[in-house]
Amino acid sequence: QSQSQSQSQSQSQSQSTTKFKKQTLDRTYEKKANEKGYSKIAGVDEAGRGPLAGPVVAAACIIPNHIHFIGVNDSKKLTEEQREVLYSEITSNPEVIYGVGIIDHKEIDEINILQATMRAMEQAVDNLSEKPDFVFVDGNRCPPKLRENGKMAETVIQGDAKCYSIAAASIIAKVTRDRLMQDYDQQFPEYGFGRHKGYGTVSHVSAIKQHGPCSIHRLTFSPIKQLFPNKKSEEVIPTTPENNKTKKYKRILKKNINNKNNNVVDDVDGVDDENKQSKEECIDYIESFVSNKSTTLLRSIDNDQIIKRRRL
Repeated sequence: QSQSQSQSQSQSQSQSTTKFKKQTLDRTYEKKANEKGYSKIAGVDEAGRGPLAGPVVAAACIIPNHIHFIGVNDSKKLTEEQREVLYSEITSNPEVIYGVGIIDHKEIDEINILQATMRAMEQAVDNLSEKPDFVFVDGNRCPPKLRENGKMAETVIQGDAKCYSIAAASIIAKVTRDRLMQDYDQQFPEYGFGRHKGYGTVSHVSAIKQHGPCSIHRLTFSPIKQLFPNKKSEEVIPTTPENNKTKKYKRILKKNINNKNNNVVDDVDGVDDENKQSKEECIDYIESFVSNKSTTLLRSIDNDQIIKRRRL
């Protein structure tokens, strides 16, 4: 009991600088399951069904009754700062059991977003180190495997705003996915994934129209499907270490391809990447692209989205 008290104190201290305007959800659903004899109750939720790019992420978590986190509510009702604080508190607590499932864009295109969401939820529960005896699932559809062999699972419509365990899972799923999209933003800065996380904002759709889809876009989603009806996933060149190196020089490469200029010596003065490639290596690398005007090469550059227009 003293351990749980000290944990509660540390949680209150770490959250003292973060205000939670939304009321913390109660455990009405969990208590009803407790009354039926269930003790290990998990909540399951997903993030990323609607975006045009990136994975769908699901999370499952079991939070013991004596552990309480102030501010747990639907992740969509929380600010990014609030989600980050709660994510840290929830996932760092040794008594909390959580698991995550991730289905990437390619699999989403192959099996559709509904089936991908179900699969991500199943993975999240499978990844729990201890198995629950009851599961609350957000939405109106339950993944089939969660009800196999007499397993108990119940769907809760808008559960992330009603059920404490589901809300906690929604926070884990949302933060996990947002961090993935921040990483993708570094690989594909043209699209602004760090801002919109892959959702179909005006700026995102505009970037797709300008640059075409990159290797994490969902090609079966509108408006990508309508804009690029013949695009296949295998045609989108995945990011490789070599292409990551190339984007270090994206401004110079774009400029010289447009100008059909093979003399890039003056343009690379002071350019160097984190691996400390020499100026000569930089020049050789860029000139190999500029001098080779093959359609395949230029198409691969465009499709990999490693080029960004210089901002004046």
